[in-house]
Amino acid sequence: MANLIAGKDLLVAFGTSGSESQIFCSTTCTLNINQATIAASCKDNDGNWEQNIAGIRSWEVTVDGLYQLDSSESYVDISDLILSDTNQTSLVFGQSAGGVGVTGEVTWSGDAVCTSASLTGADGEIATWSCTFKGTGELAKTVVS
Repeated sequence: MANLIAGKDLLVAFGTSGSESQIFCSTTCTLNINQATIAASCKDNDGNWEQNIAGIRSWEVTVDGLYQLDSSESYVDISDLILSDTNQTSLVFGQSAGGVGVTGEVTWSGDAVCTSASLTGADGEIATWSCTFKGTGELAKTVVS
């Protein structure tokens, strides 16, 4: 069987490049890498099928978690990014985002802007939060060696 990765082992860390801290009490995280297309259809293409070429790339990370006040790098710290004048941070996504990885693990990293942070308190449930980071610039892939 393939080397499967448990969802609990994927982490997101944010902060100053080189000194990122794992986002605590997260429950889910998602990395989206997108490729826009540029329409390239013309009458010489037979007119029956749309044709496209690769355009600009983009990426974003979403994180959901349980709300707690007794830890750093949680909703309060993330929402502070939006409230600050310098809403840009470094992100690391992958198994090694929380520390030193083992050979073969892959992480993705880059600078991002926090575009949303929401806090939800449903009656009879634990309060939760979610946030979205939009990449600004290149997303770099690193394989731990």
